[in-house]
Amino acid sequence: MVLVLLSALACLLPASEQPLYDLRAAVELRPTAVDYRWDDGAGRSGEDRFTRAWGVAVGWRGGFGRPGGTHQLLAGAELAAAQDDLADGRRQALVPRLELGWAAALGERWLVGAAPVAGLGLARLRLAPPASAPLELRGPALELGLRAGLRLRLDRHWSLGAEGGWLWGRDRLVGDGTVLELRRSGPWLGLALAWTVDPRPRSFE
Repeated sequence: MVLVLLSALACLLPASEQPLYDLRAAVELRPTAVDYRWDDGAGRSGEDRFTRAWGVAVGWRGGFGRPGGTHQLLAGAELAAAQDDLADGRRQALVPRLELGWAAALGERWLVGAAPVAGLGLARLRLAPPASAPLELRGPALELGLRAGLRLRLDRHWSLGAEGGWLWGRDRLVGDGTVLELRRSGPWLGLALAWTVDPRPRSFE
């Protein structure tokens, strides 16, 4: 609903182009609830929760549209590093992600955007239960998400952004005769700092 209202506002405001050629760094708060299936010869499944789930991401985001236009096609690529803590272990993942969506200027300083995000990388889970030997599992990590946000230009080059959305994730981790599948789904929040490489408007030529 909020995104619909922002879209309508972007259509009502006078045309205002905002350059979008950003190098970005972001901090994320990720879903903590997780469903698991553990198979070491005697399969079991259930629900658990990470005590903390966060990450950082660095990448590029660009906008493509007609000169002087309010609306743009948004495209981006980033590398995300995540860390999720358990009482007796830690999951770490490195996931390249791509996004393709929409952005629109809300005046001269604000930019609203929304995009689906998809990534595939590698994850590692280390467990150190008190009554058994440490165990390390590795495998692919898939992430799919939807996110929307606002970017505020501080000057010609620097801007701050706030984002929110929903993240889905799935890992299949293997090690020492054990297969562990993790599934998660939940809210996804982020704060970003961006530097616009070229702040000049697009040329009409």
